[in-house]
Amino acid sequence: MKVLLSTASAPLSSGLHKRHGGFGLLEAIVALVLISIAVMAAYDWINTNLITISRIQNVAAQTQAKNNVLAFMANINPMNSPTGSQNFADYTLKWQSKLIAPEQDQINSVLGIGLYRVGLYELTLNIEKPDNSLWFSEKITQAGYKRVRDIRPFF
Repeated sequence: MKVLLSTASAPLSSGLHKRHGGFGLLEAIVALVLISIAVMAAYDWINTNLITISRIQNVAAQTQAKNNVLAFMANINPMNSPTGSQNFADYTLKWQSKLIAPEQDQINSVLGIGLYRVGLYELTLNIEKPDNSLWFSEKITQAGYKRVRDIRPFF
């Protein structure tokens, strides 16, 4: 005699349950790891951009300061003011000049020797921050002059 067992009516073992939809602990951990990797990459990208912006702002501030200093120094005669300083809003300019070509009389094409004595100077410009630390330095070459003669009558 054969006994047929029907599998349809056999109960499931107590350890096996039908799985319901949703996240398990492993899926949640994987999702958190993926999100944290994406956030770290985004943070690194933002940090790099902030560093770059800071450098660009510093270069722009230096360029503006150089333009201001050069415009100011165009009105300085190194023969009369070989050293000096000037305070600006956010920095201080200090300069020193050194004669690099001997002083000589100006040559005038109409009257011969001119009214001025001229010399060529190298100026070292030091731009300092408010805390007296050196921000940057620049060297320029500039002519110095001094009037040494009066106008002579042509006749």
